[in-house]
Amino acid sequence: MSRTGSGTCLELFVPGLLGAATEPDATLTVDCPGLRSLLDRASAAACEDDLIHQLCARFRLHEEDADLPLGAIVHAGAAGSPGDGDYALLAPIHLRVDRNRAYVVPLARDDVSADEAAQLKTLLEEQLGPLGYRFECRRPTLWSVSLPGLTLRTVSLERATAKDAYDSFPRGADARTWTALSNELQMLLHAHPLNERREQRAQLTINSVWLWGVGRLRGALRSPFTAIYGDGCVIRGLAAASGTVCADPPDTLAVITGESESSACVVLDHRFDDRQADAWQRGVESLERAWFTPLVAALRRGEVQRLDLSLDNGSVYRLTPRQARRWRFRRTPDLRRYLANS
Repeated sequence: MSRTGSGTCLELFVPGLLGAATEPDATLTVDCPGLRSLLDRASAAACEDDLIHQLCARFRLHEEDADLPLGAIVHAGAAGSPGDGDYALLAPIHLRVDRNRAYVVPLARDDVSADEAAQLKTLLEEQLGPLGYRFECRRPTLWSVSLPGLTLRTVSLERATAKDAYDSFPRGADARTWTALSNELQMLLHAHPLNERREQRAQLTINSVWLWGVGRLRGALRSPFTAIYGDGCVIRGLAAASGTVCADPPDTLAVITGESESSACVVLDHRFDDRQADAWQRGVESLERAWFTPLVAALRRGEVQRLDLSLDNGSVYRLTPRQARRWRFRRTPDLRRYLANS
């Protein structure tokens, strides 16, 4: 992001807000004039189809003939510096079988307990530990894995979600090796007592795992930011691997604009993985009060000199103070116009 004058240059990421899985009820009235004003006045450009890939691209990490090394990035965030081996990410998932297809269903963050995560770690270590795999639970639904040098080309969990699992299975020289191990784990999980208890509680069973983000970090990353605000594993990993100051996301915009001459990245994860219409509405309206309405005012005052707004719909919206001050005679369009699946 280039500098345009004194004040803050801000890149704001809100995962899931306008993503393809967002399905707000058409009868809801979402009161968010600030966000609609920003989107209406911005210059829109196409970007990566999910925010993790988009954010990694800002650190000059691109998915070409190999995976984005997301496992190594997450490990760097936990260890404080990049490791020198191969890593990957692994998540417990539910495979929903429909006739001759199996669809990938991620589990919500609060849908796997710490006790269930401990049981999963024991199972994984018993089966794969002797083969050189090492597991670290970053949260109950996300693990980083140290690999014994597998050559794999994988599909991220975000991109595989709701798709036929067979179309997203790993490719590469060691694909058959991992597929065989994954099938063994599925059989063990099918008969595991934790899934019996989950069925009794009417929860989705944990009947498989998903592996992606294979690779290693080769040297330090170059950061385009002076500060990063976010509490996600990948966010903290990118900060650690690039030596960038990282802090929890602030509650309001005022904390960011109080730091003059900064180039900040803010990732506001308000858990839009909850697809209930009323939960989506509450999340948007909360962000409207704390961020979007204040952003309009800050841009018009010149406190924010440049805003790049990414809402998970395949576009990045770019504004300057001049654009924010632009008068509009027409009515600002409804927010649903900007949904990824509209």
